Amino acid sequence: MSQLGQSRHFDSAPRTSALPRSADIADPWKPGDRQRISEKLLADLAEVWEASGKAVLEMLATDGPGKLPQIGYGLLPRDLFISVEQRTPGNLDPDEWAILRRVIDLIQQNAKGAELGPVLETIENALRADQAKLIEAE
Repeated sequence: MSQLGQSRHFDSAPRTSALPRSADIADPWKPGDRQRISEKLLADLAEVWEASGKAVLEMLATDGPGKLPQIGYGLLPRDLFISVEQRTPGNLDPDEWAILRRVIDLIQQNAKGAELGPVLETIENALRADQAKLIEAE
């Protein structure tokens, strides 16, 4: 009879632990092992990169173009993704930002080369004059 399709049980004794089998085995790593391996891997990687990094990237760009952005994405620091999300300056809502953008465009179109301070003062005075309420004499 073929053994295909048959499950093989190496340990038929009932398990007394609720933990998965891998948790029954002691951790084979000694303190500091993972850190040393990581440091050695990074040192080896840096050495190979110095020797042929650009050539490998150029080959990868032609032979496996989908891998190149995947590698780049994997190397970006995770906090970069938070700072890349789209936000308007000053955390303005989009409508406020659109109004401010319009003001900036108007200044650039109509006050080319002028100093910003006097231009803003002119805008402020014009707004105050426009919004001023007439006080009637009694």
